[in-house]
Amino acid sequence: VLLDADAGFCGQLQDLRTALQASPRFAKAVRTGEPVILAGAGSAACEPAEQRLLEELQTKSLAVVPLRENGVTAWVLLADYGNSQAGSPDEKFRLLLDLAQPISAALDKARLFESEKRRTAQLVVIHSISRKISSILDFNSVFWEFAGLLQSHFHFCHISIYSLDDRDRLVLGAQVEEQSERAAIPSELLLTEDSVIVRAFKRVQTEQRNVPDDELVLEDTLLPGIKSQICIPFQHASKTVGVINIESRKHLAFDSQDVTVIETLGDYLATWVNNANLYTDIGRKANALQTLNSIGKAISSELNINNLFELIYSQVSQVLNSEDFFIALLEKGHSRIEVKFEVSDGRRRTYVRSLSQDSLVGYVMQTRTPFLVKDHFEKVYEAITGRKPHLIAQSWLGVPLILGDQALGVIVLQNIRT
Repeated sequence: VLLDADAGFCGQLQDLRTALQASPRFAKAVRTGEPVILAGAGSAACEPAEQRLLEELQTKSLAVVPLRENGVTAWVLLADYGNSQAGSPDEKFRLLLDLAQPISAALDKARLFESEKRRTAQLVVIHSISRKISSILDFNSVFWEFAGLLQSHFHFCHISIYSLDDRDRLVLGAQVEEQSERAAIPSELLLTEDSVIVRAFKRVQTEQRNVPDDELVLEDTLLPGIKSQICIPFQHASKTVGVINIESRKHLAFDSQDVTVIETLGDYLATWVNNANLYTDIGRKANALQTLNSIGKAISSELNINNLFELIYSQVSQVLNSEDFFIALLEKGHSRIEVKFEVSDGRRRTYVRSLSQDSLVGYVMQTRTPFLVKDHFEKVYEAITGRKPHLIAQSWLGVPLILGDQALGVIVLQNIRT
């Protein structure tokens, strides 16, 4: 806080090349709370750093009166008398000492008022974001809406939200920047990576970083030139759901109140995401039941096998989309499995191909249980078949077709890794 009739003195304080703490007597006054007068070259106690400081301030003496709060120096009252006189008049210096306590109390009240004012504004922000997000039940929309609202209220340089998927990866759910052009950031992060975002997720604690000097920038950030960063994990039912990553090109951009507000909003976000997940899951199950019901009705009424295959494909695709879909049946009286119906990349294959009993399809028929492979497909395939796959699937799902105690065939959905 700069209070002075001479605006030049305020500018000199702001543009100082020599830090005030460079003066040993100033540093001691701040530490002990004892007032002191820094005098110029005529004083025996004046050291070179103190002399440079006074020269930059264009004054022969500077009164330093620490203002204490709870036994600690909270502010420093400075009185400059310019070059017109060599020292500070005793009566004026005593007046400063007499005013120190009232000024300190007034500043304390002003800071408390500003703190409460800011806290009230933050509570309004929390309520506003909570009210707008709580009605969103689409999982994919929650993160984008939350990041957009956070950006509109706080104007951060960058906001990104990563959430944990079912393959133990942190997947980018939303990103918002101040500029219209989106920065290229990773779409997913592996939990084995040693990044700040991953550490915050694994440790389940807020990670906050600032550069020690305004001329420096942080390393291991998503955007270049970042000076401040906070990564806040959010949980639901003791399970870490994801991480909110916020970056700024300002030094010391986030204070403790900012962190508290975002942590509070993170708790809300976890609840909103869980609600959206439940709603999506209920909708998915309802669609699945409807699909099963439609397939059941078709099986009981459709006599043409090819039409039946088309209907099964149409109904299943509404619930589970895939690059490759096929239905394989076991030939009666033979040990041969034949692919009777197949759609690959939207194109129907007209030829029939055979599969061996030691294939994944054969494994599903033997176990008569659904089989899903999402990770390490090559290892799983080799363990079951004893050979390496020709193509590596990103995901592979096989569901047996069972009549009584016999497996008639398998419905397969797969996505090939390119």
